Amino acid sequence: MIIEQECISVIIPAYNSANYIEEAIDSMLNQTYQNIEVIVIEDGSSDNTIEVVRTFDDNRLKLLINEQNKGIVFSLNKGISYAKGEYIARMDSDDISFPERLSKQLKYLKQNDLQVCGSSIEMFSSTSGTVTYPITKEDTNFAMLFMSPLAHPTAFGLSSVFKKYGYRDVAAEDYDLWKRISIDCLNIGNIPEILLRYRVHPGQASEDKRDIIKSSIVIAREYAQYYISDKNLIKKLDVSSYFMKENQPIKDIYDLFVGLCYLANKKGVTKDGLSMVIDIIFKKSTSVNPYCLVYYYKALVSAGLSHFKYVNSSIVLQYMLFIHKNSKFYLFLRKQIMNLRSKKDP
Repeated sequence: MIIEQECISVIIPAYNSANYIEEAIDSMLNQTYQNIEVIVIEDGSSDNTIEVVRTFDDNRLKLLINEQNKGIVFSLNKGISYAKGEYIARMDSDDISFPERLSKQLKYLKQNDLQVCGSSIEMFSSTSGTVTYPITKEDTNFAMLFMSPLAHPTAFGLSSVFKKYGYRDVAAEDYDLWKRISIDCLNIGNIPEILLRYRVHPGQASEDKRDIIKSSIVIAREYAQYYISDKNLIKKLDVSSYFMKENQPIKDIYDLFVGLCYLANKKGVTKDGLSMVIDIIFKKSTSVNPYCLVYYYKALVSAGLSHFKYVNSSIVLQYMLFIHKNSKFYLFLRKQIMNLRSKKDP
């Protein structure tokens, strides 16, 4: 049991969030871990976000106001500089944290010698489903070659780390932060539980995805120089744009995978961590056909992942049925297969 003597600062940037921010703040003020301060940074909203925040009567809630819209990076850094707690937790103004989120993340962080950790998320509203992330620090470091390995709204870590590194003004600001922390040999991981409900809705920030992809490729390239000693593998990854763009030739994917599999074994990556990366790279193939499915299974077998639990039903369906991955028929079949897997796997 954790004695609540350490304060946790929760940082919530808010922009035109009047419709959702009350639920977000409620979910934090009603945490089982009560020694917290909730810092809302209002970023020049044109709606009544400020008025909604001011309806709360709780001295743990702090409101910082930007006179004009400054963007998420400015707001996050402002909240970090203001934070008084020994730990910092991230939260978005339209999401909902589970009641035990902070207590569980604090306990997990300490038990696993991590400096920053995230969690799985449950999507709701216009889209449903769950998203999982690599768990161990080895799996997280490996996955960072291809993705931001933490769900940003679930990030939780030492205040000293957030204050030292801060956010930089790049399109993929969270991915850039995790990269710099990892390169400095600090430990990042994820608690294998869903601790946050992630709202998906049309009013979310409409960042230019092309800018995020460009920024992410630069970040991955910089990280690969630190993480990989094989220059030939780095070159192949660079040609593939670290699988952050669509339409990768399936034969090239498999050839590159062989090198990645060797790297994963060398770095102590678990089977679950390797399986997650296989899913990432095989979703980027140029076509959808049984030929691709053969290479997918070939990759699973060569990686020692032929057990049913490692087979991604969405990839199999997409390859076999030639149907759009968001069609109702596809989603129905995927749900049936996922139910079947949950019954078979321990």
